[in-house]
Amino acid sequence: TTARTVLLELIKPVHDARVRVQALRALSSFNKPEIAPAIVAAWDNDDEYQRAALQAMLSQPERVLVLIAALESGTIKPADLDSNRRQQ
Repeated sequence: TTARTVLLELIKPVHDARVRVQALRALSSFNKPEIAPAIVAAWDNDDEYQRAALQAMLSQPERVLVLIAALESGTIKPADLDSNRRQQ
């Protein structure tokens, strides 16, 4: 099992929010195509996770495309984005 595999598991909503956010922050450093869809798949109503997830998604251009697709499909609601992020 790689660190990336463990971190992908730890961002799932079944885990404590603080664990998820820390795992997400560590996971953001990986430049792998499976990261962005996993971040979207783990999306839920937790504000702290949403903030960290948005930061991770906006940190790399290819992730922004996945974020836009998630917004267009309704997987992520525009209302989930804080006003500062919506303007980006």
